[in-house]
Amino acid sequence: MAAGGMDDARSLAELAQRRLQETAGFAQALEQTVNRLAAGGNEQAAGGEQVRAAIEGVAASVEETGQAAQSLARSQRQVSESAKELTREAELASAALQEITASVGSVRKDAAQLATSSEGMASALEETTRSVRGVGTNAESLAAASEELLASAAEMSATTADLATRGQANASTIEEVAATAEEMSKGIARLAQDAQGVGERVGGMAGSVAAASRTMAAVGTDAQDMAAAVEETAATTEQLARSVRTVADHAKALEGATTANASTVAEIAASVEEVMATAEKNASVVDANASTIEQFARSAQAVARSVEQINTLASGSASASQQLDRSTRKIAQMSEEARGTAERVGVAAREGGVIVGRSISGLTRIRGSIVESASVMKEMGKRAEEIGDIVQTINLIADRTNLLSLNASIEAARAGEHGRGFAVVAEEIRALADRAAAASADVAKIVRGLQGTAREAAQATVEGVRAADEGASLAGDAERALATILKGVDELGTTVREVSRATGEQVDAAQSLAQATVKVSEQGRAIAQAASEQAQAAQSLAQSGAEMRRMAKQTQQATAEQARALRDLVRSNTQLTAAAEQVSRATQEQSVGAGELAKASAQLRGLVQKTSSAVVEQSKALAATGALAHEVSQSTGRTLTGLSEQARAAAEVARAMEDARKGAVQTARAVAEQSRAAGQIETAARDVTRLAADVTRATDEQGKALQGLARDADEVRRISKQTARAVEEQNEALVAAAAGVARQTSGVAGVARATAEQATMSEQIARAVDDMRGRAREIVSTTAQQARLASGSANDVRELAGRVAQLGRVHAEQSEAVGRVSALLGEPRSQGASLQGSASRGAGPQGAAAQGAAAQGASAPTPKGAPAARQTPEQK
Repeated sequence: MAAGGMDDARSLAELAQRRLQETAGFAQALEQTVNRLAAGGNEQAAGGEQVRAAIEGVAASVEETGQAAQSLARSQRQVSESAKELTREAELASAALQEITASVGSVRKDAAQLATSSEGMASALEETTRSVRGVGTNAESLAAASEELLASAAEMSATTADLATRGQANASTIEEVAATAEEMSKGIARLAQDAQGVGERVGGMAGSVAAASRTMAAVGTDAQDMAAAVEETAATTEQLARSVRTVADHAKALEGATTANASTVAEIAASVEEVMATAEKNASVVDANASTIEQFARSAQAVARSVEQINTLASGSASASQQLDRSTRKIAQMSEEARGTAERVGVAAREGGVIVGRSISGLTRIRGSIVESASVMKEMGKRAEEIGDIVQTINLIADRTNLLSLNASIEAARAGEHGRGFAVVAEEIRALADRAAAASADVAKIVRGLQGTAREAAQATVEGVRAADEGASLAGDAERALATILKGVDELGTTVREVSRATGEQVDAAQSLAQATVKVSEQGRAIAQAASEQAQAAQSLAQSGAEMRRMAKQTQQATAEQARALRDLVRSNTQLTAAAEQVSRATQEQSVGAGELAKASAQLRGLVQKTSSAVVEQSKALAATGALAHEVSQSTGRTLTGLSEQARAAAEVARAMEDARKGAVQTARAVAEQSRAAGQIETAARDVTRLAADVTRATDEQGKALQGLARDADEVRRISKQTARAVEEQNEALVAAAAGVARQTSGVAGVARATAEQATMSEQIARAVDDMRGRAREIVSTTAQQARLASGSANDVRELAGRVAQLGRVHAEQSEAVGRVSALLGEPRSQGASLQGSASRGAGPQGAAAQGAAAQGASAPTPKGAPAARQTPEQK
C-alpha cells in the first residue's frame, strides 16, 4: 500500500509538475495575452484618443458644415431671389424684345416706306433733271433771244435817238417857219393893200396872174397838205412869206420895173426847174426815209416776236420752276418724315440697347450667383466627401470598438465573477459602439443624401451657368445686332439729314428760280408791251412815211405844173421890164431869205430847204405877176383876187404851221418818250440778257445739283434697301432672340424652381447638419466617456498583467517546489498522494476555474484583427 501510495504520490507529483509546467506555460501565455491586451488597451486608448480627436474634428467639421449649410441656405435663398429677379428680368427682356420686335416691325414698315419714298424721290429727281435740262435749253434759247433783243433794242435806241435829234431840229425849224408864215401873212395883207393901187397896171397880165393864181392855189393846197405831214412844206411856206413881204416892200417900185420882168420870169423859171429838181430829190429822200421807217417797223415786229418768245420761255420756265418747287417741297417733306422716322427708330433701338444691356447685366449677375452657388456646392460636396471619410473612420472605429468589446466580454466571461465588472464595461462599450455605428450609418446616409443633393445642385448650377451663358451670348448677339442697327440707323439719319439739308437748299434754289422766272416773265410782259407799242409806233411811222411819199409825189407833180405855168409867165413878163430891176433886188433879198431857208432846210435833212426855195421862187413869180398886174390894168382884179386868196392861204399856212409846230412838239415829245422807252427797252434787254445768262448758269448749276441729288437719291435708295434688309435680318434675329429669351425665361424659371428646391434641400441639409452636429456632440461626449473607460480598462489590464506576472512567478516557484518534492518523494507514494491532495486543496475552486478558463482560452478562437485575450489579475 505504501509503495503504491508512493507511486501514486510520485505520479501525482509528476502530474502536478506537468500541470504546474502547463500552468506556467498558461501563465506565460496569459501574461503574453495580458501584455497584448494591455498593448491593445493602450492602442485602444490611443485609438480612443484619436477617435475622440477625430470626432472632435468631425464635430468641428460638422460645425463648419452647419455654418456652410446655413451659408448655403442663405446663398440658395439669395440664388432663389436672384433667380426670381432673373425671371422678372427675363420677362422684362422678353417684353422688351417684343417691344423691340414691334418697333423693328414698325421700322421695317418705315424702311419700306422710306424705300418707296426714295424710289419716288429718285423718279421725281430724274423728272426734275429732265425738266431742268429742258429749262437749260430754253434758257440758252432765252439767252440767244435776249442777245437778239439787246441788239434790236440798241439799234432801236440809236434810231430813236436819231429820230429825237431830228425831231428837235424839225421842231426848231417849224418854229422859225411859223414865225416866217406870220410875217408872210402880214406882208400879203400889205401886198393886197398895195395891189389896189396898181390894179390898172396889171390888167394886161390877168390871164397870166389867173394861171399863176390857180397854180399857186394848187401849190398852196399841196403845201398845206405837205406842211401837215412834214416840216419841209412849212419851211417853203416860211420862205414864201418872207419873199412876199420883200415883194410887198418893193411893190411900189414895181410900177416902172416891168422891164426886169423878163429876167425875173427867167429866174423864176430857173427857180421852178430847181424846185422841180429839189422836189425830185425830196421824193428820193422821202423814199429813203420811208424805207428806213419800214425797216424800223420790221425790226420792231422782230423785237415783238422775240419778246413773245421770251414770254413763252419765261412762262415755261415759271411753270417748270413751280413744278420744281412743288417737287422739291414734296421731297423736303418726305426727307423730314424720313428723318423723324430715323430718329424714332434710333430712339427705339437705343432703348432696346439699354434694355439688352440691363438684361446682360442681370444675366451676368445671375451667372455670377450661379457660379458662386456652384462653387459653394462644390465646396459642400468636398466637405460631404470629408464627412464621408470621417464617417468611414467612425465606422471603422466602431467596428474595432465592437470587436474589442466582444473580446472584453470573452475575457470577462473567462474571468467569471472577477470579470463581471469588466463585462459590464465591455457591454457598455459595445452599446456605445453600436450607437456610434448607428449614428455613423445615419450620418453616412445623410452625407450620401447631401452628396446627391450637392451633385444635383452642382449639375443644376452647371445648367444654370450654361443657360446664363446662353442668355448672355444671345443678349450679346442682340446687343451687337442692336449696335449694328444703331449704326445703320445713325448712318441713315445722317444720310436723311444730308438729304433734308440738300433738299432745303434745293427748295431755296427753286424759290429763287421761281422768283427769277416770275421776274423774267414780268419783264418779258413789259418788254412785250413796249415792243407792241413800238411796233404800233413803227406802223404809224410807216404810214406817215407812205403819206410823205405820196405828198412828195404830189409836190413833184405840182412843181412840174408850176414850171409849165411859169414858162407861160416868162413869155408874158417881157412887158414888165420896168419893174424888173426892183424885182431883181427883191429877188436878191429873196435869195438871202432862200439862203436862210436853205440853212433851215439843212436842219430838216435837206427836205424843207428845197421846198422853201420852191416857195421863194413861187413868191418871186407872184411878185413878177404883181408887177405885171401893175402895168396890166386888166389883170388887176384877178391879181387882187389872187392876193386875197394868197393872204387867206398865208393865214391858213400860218395856222397850219402853228398846228405843224404843235405836232412837231408833240412828235418831238413822243420821239423823246420813244427814245426813253427805247432806252428802257435796251436796259430791259440787257437785264433780260443778264437774267438769261443767270438763268442759264442757274440751270447748269441746278442740273449739276440735281445730278448730285439723283446720285444722293440712288444712294438713299440703296441705303433704304440695305436698311430694309438689315431691319428684316434684325427682325429675324429678334425673333430668334425672343425665342432664345423665351427659352432663357423657361430655363431661368427652371433654375428658379431648382434653386427653390435647392434652397429647400439646403434647409433640410442645414437641419440635418444641425442634427448631425448634435449627434456629433453626443458622439464626442460618448467617445470621451469611452476614452475614459478605455483608460480605466487599460489600467485594469496593466494591473492584470502585473498579477499574471506574479502568478507566473508563483507557478514557477510552485513548479520548482513540486520538482523538489518529486525528487524527495522517491519512495513513499502516500506522501506523494497526500502532496497531490494538498495541492488539489490548495488550488481549490479558483484553480479549477483557472484551468477551465485556460482550457477555454486555449480552445476559444481569437477574432481576426482583434488582440489575443489576456487574463486579468482578477481572473488569475
